[in-house]
Amino acid sequence: MRRLFCWWVACLSAVLLQGQPTPQTTPTEAVPLAEQAPIATPGEAWQRQAAESALRNGYPQIAATLYRRLAEGQGTLDARFLLNWSTALLASGEVEQAGEKLAQLPDPQMPEARLRRALIEILNREWERAADALEDLAATDVPAIDRSWYYLAQAWLADHEDEDEDAREAFQNAQQAAASPGLAAQFDLMQRAFELRRGTASEAELEDLRETQEEMAGSRAAFEAGRLRAITLARLNRRDRAVAVVEELLRTPGLDDFQLRPQFLLLLALVAGEDTGRSRVALRELLSLPQAPRDLQRVALQLLASNAFQVSDPAEFRESLNRWIEQTPPHPLIDRLLLVRAQLAAQRGDLDAAERDAKALLERFPGSRLVDAALELLAQVNWRREPPRYRTAADYLQRLRQRLQAGGERARLSVLIGDSYFLNSDYASAAEAYGNALRETGLGPAGPVLYQQVLSEIRAGRLEEAASHLDGVSPVPLDAEARWRAEWNLLDAWRRAGNSERARQRLQRLLNADIVSNLSLPLRLRLRWLRLRLALDMGDAAEVPARVDAILQELAETEDAALSTAERERLASYFRLIQGEAYFQLGQSEQGSAVFEELRRIAPGSGPAILSYLVSAREGAVQNRLVQAQQNLIELADLYPQSEYAPLALWEAALYAERRGLDSTYQEAINILERLANEYPDHPLLFYVRLKQADLSRKLNDFGTALLLYERVRNQFPQHSERFRAEMARADVLMAAGSAQQPERLASAILEYERLADLPAAPLDLRVEASYKWGKALNLQGERERAKATFWGTLERFWPDAEAGRLGTQGRYWLSRTIIELTGYLEQDGQLEQALRLYRRMLESGLPGETLARERIQRLMPQVAPEPEGAADE
Repeated sequence: MRRLFCWWVACLSAVLLQGQPTPQTTPTEAVPLAEQAPIATPGEAWQRQAAESALRNGYPQIAATLYRRLAEGQGTLDARFLLNWSTALLASGEVEQAGEKLAQLPDPQMPEARLRRALIEILNREWERAADALEDLAATDVPAIDRSWYYLAQAWLADHEDEDEDAREAFQNAQQAAASPGLAAQFDLMQRAFELRRGTASEAELEDLRETQEEMAGSRAAFEAGRLRAITLARLNRRDRAVAVVEELLRTPGLDDFQLRPQFLLLLALVAGEDTGRSRVALRELLSLPQAPRDLQRVALQLLASNAFQVSDPAEFRESLNRWIEQTPPHPLIDRLLLVRAQLAAQRGDLDAAERDAKALLERFPGSRLVDAALELLAQVNWRREPPRYRTAADYLQRLRQRLQAGGERARLSVLIGDSYFLNSDYASAAEAYGNALRETGLGPAGPVLYQQVLSEIRAGRLEEAASHLDGVSPVPLDAEARWRAEWNLLDAWRRAGNSERARQRLQRLLNADIVSNLSLPLRLRLRWLRLRLALDMGDAAEVPARVDAILQELAETEDAALSTAERERLASYFRLIQGEAYFQLGQSEQGSAVFEELRRIAPGSGPAILSYLVSAREGAVQNRLVQAQQNLIELADLYPQSEYAPLALWEAALYAERRGLDSTYQEAINILERLANEYPDHPLLFYVRLKQADLSRKLNDFGTALLLYERVRNQFPQHSERFRAEMARADVLMAAGSAQQPERLASAILEYERLADLPAAPLDLRVEASYKWGKALNLQGERERAKATFWGTLERFWPDAEAGRLGTQGRYWLSRTIIELTGYLEQDGQLEQALRLYRRMLESGLPGETLARERIQRLMPQVAPEPEGAADE
């Protein structure tokens, strides 16, 4: 017995809440390596997804900004991150910075890097270098997500060589391979912007174009000459003059006869500069033209949206969006307009508006190519809500995943789905989602995903499944450090589940495999701590003190390069705590107390030092030294009021005061609990504190105070999972306090019991208890027949639940009490046959009270005449 006090869940439930569920907040030990969170944090994964989404949907400037923020404070960046960041910078025109990111790649010759280097050379007009970078590189050599960029590079190279047909075909391939309609529009935009920069320009060429424009005035050729003249001026960096030429062409009669206004409005926007007022006016006019080509309108919307995302208050653009969306007949780009408005709403934090527009797109245009983007946005919106709607986000991601073909993007969505379930505490679904990701191709580094899958299985309580993943059922390898962190979680879970022997055997097998030497020193020490912890759990404490002394000597001799002073002292404090526990388990209290005194001297205020007070108190409680135990806990709360353990210490101190069993100590317990409530008003224990105060007032026969406190609990915690216990206790006080002089309290108790018995939201076991007490209260009120009918009603209502296995231990107990109570009435009324049948059914149902039922059957059988042969039961 002695070995149990220092590590089991010492909540003392039978004493402290008299049958009420115990708050699961009392710590049992200090653990130097608690259960590990996922290696890649879900929040970071979602931010990366947001950056990739912006890039995929044609907003490279936003993507570049997001990648820049994500990179802050991080060490080495993985290849996929660097590649995507460089792509965003390339598409944004930040060519030099894109090259800097590529230079950080571990393998600069990987196909994805060669492709981006070729794009950089093209934008720098280094055509031969670009061709060299793409030499022997086929479209199938790069991931599917990059193939559109491959075709774009080929289109630009062919265009430079004046291979018009090849250039046109490659550009069409780029458009078709684009990951989204937004990216296709971005390619169109980049192609047009590229035209402004490519080639050379001269004053002579400019003069020839001017003469052609004048000579052929009024013809289509004149407008084409004017267009080329504006482009040439832009290449010569004379943008103001280029703008003037385009504006003059827009005013020229005959432009609309050739249906050229949309092309010249877009050209005006490009030569004026995407972020200028003149550009935005031209683009809005283009989007408002009823007969404008859709491809030009898509580019115009892409330009306007890109600019709007980069300003603090794009009110003017929002007004235009509203007008286009509400116009009749519907705008030809209505689905795209809805998506852009939703994206803008999400950016400014209006998540309700974003969700409305994205849902409208799905409902009105289920066949749109923008459905994927809408589903992704809906997932992000629900992730960002307060509180986050993780399950809803997972549902939208599942719908999106089902629309994608197997590959990297589908795999990454599976990881995000797993993260969503994980944060929603649906660990079984999280494990399944991570498993889906591991089975996909193109996932990338899979070790962190396997780690998260194992952690999810552990938190779901599926320890055998977690072990199977670690034992090689999964083909994905984990690096040594991650593997042992996962093993730690599994071993600790087995230990906490009461299967320390299984954990000990597995740990020994792993240690015998001699794969520990490659681990970091802190992790090796934590595994040795776990080995000692398991020895204590198994009652094998004899070896622990000497082993701890050896480890402490090793720590003292460890060089700072291997372990920092702070980490060394921290680990030493955990080992000292477990050493003190071992001495207590061995019955050597003096040595244990001495270790704790040394721990408090060397590491004052540390978690282990503070917990040593709790361990000492529990040792005192086991030896029935309740006053000393209580004093230890009060000392903890006095010395470390900011510690997370201080409110727990006050809670246990109140329980020990209650156990002393005097009216004065009951009052002392109430006072300690009041201190806890006043000093820690937001602590999760507060519900139980107020409930315990009411229980103690009831023990003091202070029924008035007890009623007030129970009422306070009910009003203060209307959504607490145990609130019905407070209501039951309040009804119990009303019944106990009811008398001939106070019949109104008994009447109130009857109403409360009846309400609880009929309340669907209340736990089933509690409803059985309430129904039994309802009958008892009616009997106390002198309504014997109503009481008898109530007991019958209890059996009719809840006995099927007992036989179907739906009642717990408490429910079955109260059902037995009901049977015993009702059979007493039946015996008094001479209904012995009915009483006998109830006792027999009670035995058949396996309800508590078997001995009593058999005794009653033996007593009643001689008094009951045997039924005639063939007679039916009533």
